[in-house]
Amino acid sequence: MPHKPTSPIAVISLDRVRMRSVALGLAMGATALWVGAQVPGPAVATPPVLTPPPSLAAPTPPPVDGVTVTRLQPQSLATETRVTLQFDKAPRVNVVDALKERGYVYVDIYGMDTTYRRRLLPMNDGRVRAIDAITYAEYNVLRLVIYASTPTLRYRVVPVPQPPGLVISVWDERVSGVTGNMTQQEALEATAPGQAQLTPRPGGPSEVPEIPEPSGHVPKLRSGAVKTVIIDPGHGGGDKGARSRVELQGEIINEKDLTLQFAYHLKKLLDQSPNIVSLVSRTDDRQVSLYDRVKFAEANDGDLFISIHMNDGASNPAARGMEVYYLNDRGTVTGAAKAVEERENRDFGEDANPFAAGTLVRAILTDMERRKLADFRYESYNFCRAVEASLIQMPYYRAHNRGVKSANFVVLRNFKMPAILLEVGFISNSEELRYLTNPEFQQATAVSLFNSINAYFAETDPSFQPNSIALPRMDSGR
Repeated sequence: MPHKPTSPIAVISLDRVRMRSVALGLAMGATALWVGAQVPGPAVATPPVLTPPPSLAAPTPPPVDGVTVTRLQPQSLATETRVTLQFDKAPRVNVVDALKERGYVYVDIYGMDTTYRRRLLPMNDGRVRAIDAITYAEYNVLRLVIYASTPTLRYRVVPVPQPPGLVISVWDERVSGVTGNMTQQEALEATAPGQAQLTPRPGGPSEVPEIPEPSGHVPKLRSGAVKTVIIDPGHGGGDKGARSRVELQGEIINEKDLTLQFAYHLKKLLDQSPNIVSLVSRTDDRQVSLYDRVKFAEANDGDLFISIHMNDGASNPAARGMEVYYLNDRGTVTGAAKAVEERENRDFGEDANPFAAGTLVRAILTDMERRKLADFRYESYNFCRAVEASLIQMPYYRAHNRGVKSANFVVLRNFKMPAILLEVGFISNSEELRYLTNPEFQQATAVSLFNSINAYFAETDPSFQPNSIALPRMDSGR
């Protein structure tokens, strides 16, 4: 049965919205990665999920261009869990051991020239809970994360000769006679014949990719036939949000109206999908506090939360483009993002803010809920990337992409689902305003969001059957 809202605020009439028809398509646009997984035992219905950051990452080694994975095979053997990789050329590799601190080890493989579909594979063999392979195309990095089932897990990464390959062997040190000391010959037998140079983590200042690390806690995204997406049109009622600097047809345009229009387009598309239900935090011109938006999302047990906003260039009227945010509870450090953070949190007064420093809720969060709050931060980051990758299929956003960022948005502080905030564009830019108010552009943006949502669910739940919609042609050329 489809998920039912717990509040009448989620009931929305779409009769007022005129939608252009769009052609259904297929193509998810990435290359399949996993080959011949050999995992004995019963299937696991709900795959584990990587979880949230501190924003720590391995420094970037010197680039190696054009590396392709030709084989990636996980195996659960009698005394060890093994992952075998082959490449067309020797990559640079960085191994990060966080077994004691966080319960995982990961391998970053640099120089990838192919974007692979993310794959979460439950192992649950007593040694490894799950293996996650995810491509960070913007850094040409493939990250392979191995989550431990036991604190006594040990591992070894063995390079092999020509053709280049790696064998990652994982075992439990408590098992008698198992040492993990794989010989070169055994590695050769595990892969085809290579020379892979493991690069240690360099010290000192260097360029650091903004790839958050997973946390040691591994929650599970729900597996099921129907997913629930919470759409949150920003502002409303007396809170007009940002305002245009010019009039269109004799009127100043308010952010609160545009966010609702974009939300309507997205909701109608999602509601046509057989395996997605969408709920909206406000359906008309009413003011809903940021805290109530969070409560609405949690009460309706959403699988994803998307807050839609328009940006304001303030002192820079030429600023344009989209940017997408995930939660950073320490706040952002950049001036422009800090201004966005302060503006979007403005309607949440200090007296009403249960997260304010010194309040009881803040103390409880600090002592008991911090990990829970962080559980979905890493997934939120990955969903941001999926949204960005889909939006830049639109020519306008390809030319005006401000990227994935993090900030301390109150509306993203929920404990039950990945949550992002999308700044669709700058209402303060008179040229971009003509795009933002164009129903064809709103529809194309909604299609891109629809595709990113389906792609994300397909990556994190093997039972989910994704749908894809072809981008509509915009007759106006915008």
